Amino acid sequence: YLFIHKIALLAASDVRRFETILGRALAHEIGHHLLPVGHATSGIMRARLDYVSPDAPGFSADEGRYMRALLTSGQPPSDPPSVLTRLDEDVLPVVAD
Repeated sequence: YLFIHKIALLAASDVRRFETILGRALAHEIGHHLLPVGHATSGIMRARLDYVSPDAPGFSADEGRYMRALLTSGQPPSDPPSVLTRLDEDVLPVVAD
């Protein structure tokens, strides 16, 4: 889920620009719609995003390959990305306090 007021609070606290925070959060949420399971151990699909680093986190090569195959064929590939993990119930939303 995205909570726009929490994104605005992060931006107001001078963590990053509003557009940067929103873009990273949107990319993460789009990943949830295209990838087969929850969170990864690194990159844009981590359970807790890094909004401070000037280097934008990205999708892994496996995640990118999976999403490109899904979007071009309309069918999910038979081999899911290897680095994804199941979403734990106690993981906070992308933009949390």
